[in-house]
Amino acid sequence: MIDVHIDDALILFPNFIGYEGDAPSHSDEYNNLKPIPGYDSVWNGERPNWIEVLQKKYELQMKEQSKLETKISAYKKLGLTQEEINAII
Repeated sequence: MIDVHIDDALILFPNFIGYEGDAPSHSDEYNNLKPIPGYDSVWNGERPNWIEVLQKKYELQMKEQSKLETKISAYKKLGLTQEEINAII
């Protein structure tokens, strides 16, 4: 599966402002994100829970995987070999 950065999921939440530092990799880090300078919070209003963020990341991964599979299918229909497809992708 295609890897998607957690930040790609976070920015899809309309009330996300931003954070400073390393990307969170588990709920404790997520719950302790440091707001960007000039803001008191990472969120404008209610913060989604960690599971919601992971679900959003998974949705993005599935969407990117589907795009990749569609490209591969199109290249195969054009008669490209797997080696040629790998070189393009």
